[in-house]
Amino acid sequence: MNQHDKIIERQVLGSIFMRPESIDEITFLEPEDFYDPLNKLVLKSIRRLHLAKKEYGSASVYFDLKTHKEINSKDEDPYFEIINNLQTEINESQSIGRFARIVKGYSRDRQIHAEIAKLTDNSASVEDILKRIQSIHEATQVDEENPVIELASVSRAHEKLTDKWESEKKNPGIKTGLSNLDKLLAGGLRGGDMFGLAGSAGGGKSAFLGQVAYDAAYNGALILYFSFEMPVDEIYARLLSRAHYLKTGKMIDSRSVHIGEFEQDQKQSVQDTGHAMNEATGGRLLISHPPVMVTPNHIREAVKQARREHPEVKQTVVILDPLQRLMLGESATIDKKQADYLNRNEIDRVGILASEIKRLADNENIAVLFASDTTKSGAAGGQSSTQTLRGSYMLNHVCTVVGGIHTATTPEELAESVVGSFSTNKDAKETIKKNAKKPSWVTDDFDHEDSVDRFTHLEISKNRRGSAQNLNYFFMANTMSFFDATDEDAEEPGVK
Repeated sequence: MNQHDKIIERQVLGSIFMRPESIDEITFLEPEDFYDPLNKLVLKSIRRLHLAKKEYGSASVYFDLKTHKEINSKDEDPYFEIINNLQTEINESQSIGRFARIVKGYSRDRQIHAEIAKLTDNSASVEDILKRIQSIHEATQVDEENPVIELASVSRAHEKLTDKWESEKKNPGIKTGLSNLDKLLAGGLRGGDMFGLAGSAGGGKSAFLGQVAYDAAYNGALILYFSFEMPVDEIYARLLSRAHYLKTGKMIDSRSVHIGEFEQDQKQSVQDTGHAMNEATGGRLLISHPPVMVTPNHIREAVKQARREHPEVKQTVVILDPLQRLMLGESATIDKKQADYLNRNEIDRVGILASEIKRLADNENIAVLFASDTTKSGAAGGQSSTQTLRGSYMLNHVCTVVGGIHTATTPEELAESVVGSFSTNKDAKETIKKNAKKPSWVTDDFDHEDSVDRFTHLEISKNRRGSAQNLNYFFMANTMSFFDATDEDAEEPGVK
């Protein structure tokens, strides 16, 4: 059992110490389901004290184990410290029931592996072992159809809120690198967040998500970037082009970086930038161009694997570009036949995917950002971004923030794109044109003749963290770089 799995067992026990009544929510879990010997003893003691209607905190469990001579006297002090520290290891944003089910599942897997191992020493027939495995599945099945529903009193709700406050202090929002976006998100991205970004083809969705991915990794988060349309080398070339510009102030088009078409004296500078990027992100930025038929379960397993490789990182972000390329697979609620049927209907599939991804975000405490193909009517402009997500109803329902990205070469074209070519709302168009600015350092003597300048308007139509305030950026398309156009103190890249 790896360290990540051991932590899950301790999360269950710590949750019981913090909220003793939760023992009634996990009646299906037995001490034998734990792998760690001490964890087994702790749950055994808790069950014993609960049956005797006695209190069961860390101290009472320690003395109960000592009374029943289930811990060695010479190891008393280490045991007491370990047991006492259990209640500091819980994650209040997670459900004890979910963790208990994970522990139960691991227990079942160990039993099945033990049965399969008997095949190698011919101690049982295949038929007997298959029957035994079936009985193990039946004996360890948790009733998902009738889960225990927690009803929180005002007092319990207040406890949850104060726990949330403490959690915010320990794990502040994940910085995106864009100050106005972080402000919109009340400090940054958080576990359980879903940020949907709609936009037409070529509108800058992937460039925007790529920039957030790199900057969030730079700021300490673990990033899993799943690009279903671009290969890994192309995404990296985009990030490298931007990083080189920010570092040196010299532009090399991302397409040139991708194919290696630059001057010999630039090659070393680009390579140095690549080394600096790797050092800055510490291996926390992981990019994938997945094969077809990737499901939420594949994403979940990838997250677990990445966390096992980076146990020191506490914050995780998953980027899906675009979400509509995910497929449904078999699960506890959908069999293969149902999944195949739903995968043929995009609206139904995306609606269920939205719920699956939101469940993943909540259960794994990760932030999810996704690009969404826009509807045909959305591509024409003049619609709220909440109405332009493909499979929009459920996507909008589960999202924390929904934004629509619009990019154009001039403020006038941007206004037409956002408001719509046939709209007569002149005030809205004038407001957009007025806010379409360049950063203060892009002056008349700005000498980057290779710059491909664009204006970007991020229309925020939903924001559960605060007001739905629209954001504006200056986009250098050749280096895939977005800049906050309202940041008066920003300096030109490469000047330091």
